[in-house]
Amino acid sequence: EAGLHCLLEKPPTVGLSEISDLACLAEAKGVTLFTTWHAQHNAAVTAAAEALAGKRIASMDIHWHEDVRKWHPGQQWVWEPGGFGVFDPGINAFSIATRIFPGGLFVKAADLQFPENAQTPIAANVTFYSPQASGPLHASLDWRHSEGEEWTIAIVAEEGRQLRLEAGGSRLLIDGDEQHQAGLEEYPDIYRQFVDLIDERRSLVDVAPLRLVADCLLAGRRHMVEAFEP
Repeated sequence: EAGLHCLLEKPPTVGLSEISDLACLAEAKGVTLFTTWHAQHNAAVTAAAEALAGKRIASMDIHWHEDVRKWHPGQQWVWEPGGFGVFDPGINAFSIATRIFPGGLFVKAADLQFPENAQTPIAANVTFYSPQASGPLHASLDWRHSEGEEWTIAIVAEEGRQLRLEAGGSRLLIDGDEQHQAGLEEYPDIYRQFVDLIDERRSLVDVAPLRLVADCLLAGRRHMVEAFEP
């Protein structure tokens, strides 16, 4: 409403309706709205998307495991409504998956583990489906992993090519060989693209990762687990 260009860090909003309204407002005001997903701005993610373009997929396996006590020590807001729980980091995985997957990606089922003293899940197992895939598509998200971070996405194409993103999307291996990409780091690349969008008088509003989170919560089965103390 102030007529200013706006860059939104992930997640852009808590709900889908709000970001839709913001996109309409930006268009009406003639300003740039840029929803950013920092993990998408790794050079390895761009290279992975290029390697998978037009391919049919035999399988995808996402593991996004970390220790909430390391990343959100003592923080209660992540366990309250709107705090996303394990989807706070998990949406990073979804942002990479929606960027590199060569077709639509949809939630088929989800098993969500809620601590008995929390309003958001601490772990999730998600099954996806896609017209572009012939085999299993799965994601395992867990906030109880105390032995370092496991942020990996492994994809096998029907032709047999194996692609693996590690370290949150910053490292790419194809058929076991590490690929080295030159490019800006995540946030410098975000700011570069924001400037380009402003110069071009365009917006870029990507809600696909947020939509997958919403679909998990809509389609998921809720399982109660023991209480968790941050």
